[in-house]
Amino acid sequence: MNPEIFRTALSMSETTGFAFITTADSAGLPHLSITNRLVRDHGDRIYSSAWNCPITITNLSENPHCTLVIWDQEQDTGYQLLCTMVQMEQTGFLDGYDARLDVHSDIPQVQWKIVFRVIRITGFRHAPHSDREE
Repeated sequence: MNPEIFRTALSMSETTGFAFITTADSAGLPHLSITNRLVRDHGDRIYSSAWNCPITITNLSENPHCTLVIWDQEQDTGYQLLCTMVQMEQTGFLDGYDARLDVHSDIPQVQWKIVFRVIRITGFRHAPHSDREE
């Protein structure tokens, strides 16, 4: 993985303030959602803290492989980070949290810090592009 591209991708995430996250359940059914900006943890690890939707959390529990996409739509430039989730930690609870609610309730009740290990980075944009590693 190119360290300069890694820094550029995280800087872009800081600017956009969010990243798309794609997950899949144990049967391979995909799911797309959005998480907050990505932050460098150490080495090849990054994290995001957000009120992620329950399906994202369930999918990562069943299948830790995911992709994070950082994209500047106006410039049509971005990066796809192929990752493995290495840790999930509950960091906050909604005031009025009700543990009896179904894990798939409409509104997330738990804030999560999710740590990812970045395996590979490719370019991402709407225009034709290669999926070769940057």
